[in-house]
Amino acid sequence: MSAQSHALVEALVREFLAKDPVRYGNTLASFELEAPRSPSSVTNRNVLRKSLGLEKVILKYKKQQADPSVSLPSTLHIIVSEYLRKAGGTTATAAAAAAGGSENATSSETNPPAEIWPPPNPRSAARPGFAQPAAPTALRDDEYTEPKPAAAPTKKPPAPQSRNEFDEEDDDEDPVIEEMSAPRAPVSRRGGGLAGSPAQLKQTTESWAMEDMEDELSNFSLAPKMVPRGARRVVGDLTRPGTAPSPNFGGFGGGAGGGSGGSLSPSEARECRELCFAVCFGTPPDSWKQGFYFNPPSMADQQFGLVQDKGGPCGLLASVQARMVANAYRTHAPSSVDAFVRATCDPRSARSLLRDALADALVAAATADGASTTVALVAASGSVSFDAMLRSAHVTRVPASSRAEVARELERSCLPAWTSKDGFGMVQFLLSAVLTRGVATCRGEMDEPTNSLLAMHGYCTQDLVNLLTLGRCVSNVFDGDMDVGGMRMRGVPSGGDVGLLTLFEWYGSHEVGKRLKCPSTPTWVICSESHFSVLFGLAEPRRAGASFAGDLLYYDGLHRQDRLLRLTLSPSPTGGHTQRIGRTAEERARFADHGREAVPPLEFVLETKWQGVDVDWNGAEKIL
Repeated sequence: MSAQSHALVEALVREFLAKDPVRYGNTLASFELEAPRSPSSVTNRNVLRKSLGLEKVILKYKKQQADPSVSLPSTLHIIVSEYLRKAGGTTATAAAAAAGGSENATSSETNPPAEIWPPPNPRSAARPGFAQPAAPTALRDDEYTEPKPAAAPTKKPPAPQSRNEFDEEDDDEDPVIEEMSAPRAPVSRRGGGLAGSPAQLKQTTESWAMEDMEDELSNFSLAPKMVPRGARRVVGDLTRPGTAPSPNFGGFGGGAGGGSGGSLSPSEARECRELCFAVCFGTPPDSWKQGFYFNPPSMADQQFGLVQDKGGPCGLLASVQARMVANAYRTHAPSSVDAFVRATCDPRSARSLLRDALADALVAAATADGASTTVALVAASGSVSFDAMLRSAHVTRVPASSRAEVARELERSCLPAWTSKDGFGMVQFLLSAVLTRGVATCRGEMDEPTNSLLAMHGYCTQDLVNLLTLGRCVSNVFDGDMDVGGMRMRGVPSGGDVGLLTLFEWYGSHEVGKRLKCPSTPTWVICSESHFSVLFGLAEPRRAGASFAGDLLYYDGLHRQDRLLRLTLSPSPTGGHTQRIGRTAEERARFADHGREAVPPLEFVLETKWQGVDVDWNGAEKIL
């Protein structure tokens, strides 16, 4: 599919969803999350319809419209109705809805009932300001093809000569409904970082003209704001206008406070739910109900690997897995894959690595910038629901100055619950990290403090991944901070044991700084194709004159690999994908749209750090 076709398809879907925000509001928010707009996006309804050659069809619909003040159905609805009419499958078209009270609108016992536009919505019928339209009568095919003069409404005053008939279209904007009008909440993609300088971002922002479709989307509180290309999109609160800015999740009972040896207080429970799960309406998705557990003994070289049951929590699991690998690298310094397997793949070693990785993440959250003097350990066992877990949760606070003491207490009071296969182990660890760092501190570090750490579909945000790998809940992956139009965008202040590489950088929408590209151990969290996984080496591949050698190991806990993947990097005589495809975002996007060769996205990710290399998969099936 060409880039133009892709832009038109996205515009058709976006306009269709925006036509009925009550019914499709959440769907629209999800669509904007997965397909954020770019400068090439079509956001003007006239441009969309002209590009599809629908001028005459639209004029026919307008001429049959009994009430010019009523907006036409969406372009997608019109296209489908026209196709069905021409195919002889139905005589009920969106034109009937547009022609509502026309003199030409007649009914026939032989014709099926006309479609209703918008479709009846039981939720909107009882809402003030939403009048449900009556079902229009059906039009006969001959009347639609050759509308009678009597059916045409009073025409508008003629437009200037410089505009054609289709340009007279007033874009059919839906009336603004006060109850739904509100400032638009930005929508987030997973990942972070900004591409380019503040000046480039400002120039890009100013070049984006807000057109008519954007005006229509503004009538719904979930519609996204346009942001500079490369800037991080974030998920806003899902509450409706006129309600509290975030849901009230109080009333969980518990003890008097969250001090050492106490219960999780109602205020702590409420604040944690809002920060972590507001976008999920205060409850973690089903995919998050699992603990930390390992591959079975049959996967001999991957027994150290954490298993992910369902999509969603990959960012948390990959962050913990990367810390486990970094600890194994520091502790055992394995010189070969076999040595790594021997050091990590017996159950006792794997459990110790897990305990130390969890402790390291929590100590980092406490000590980064002196946020806290204690580590909060949240544990609850045997809970069948999230609410029950919060009510029974016990919080133990341990001095952050002693990593050994944190590890011992974690082993004693938390690991039994956290490693239960079907419990809330991951959620309890996340709550521990948030309470250790502090809810207020986390919000203060995030670019958008009203966001949650989980995005739509239960995905992990970059804020959450950074909290677990760096100890700071920052939203971006570039080095240091950046000022964009007077807004402070917080990045990575210093490096750590674990780095990050992302496919977004290959396509030019993010910039990963040196601090994440060059961690103290050769261990990286990989963000590719809306999924997090882990890449690590026994030693970091390095250039030495004309030679380049190095093996990297790749692990993905969701895809159930047959074996630990070993990738061998070597200098490419042709300059690798960078030389063959191009260095600019435009060249790479063009290849993605038109390239005939299937390239594993992981190879693109590798070239964001090691440019001009060939990747040998050593007989393993490539991950496409």
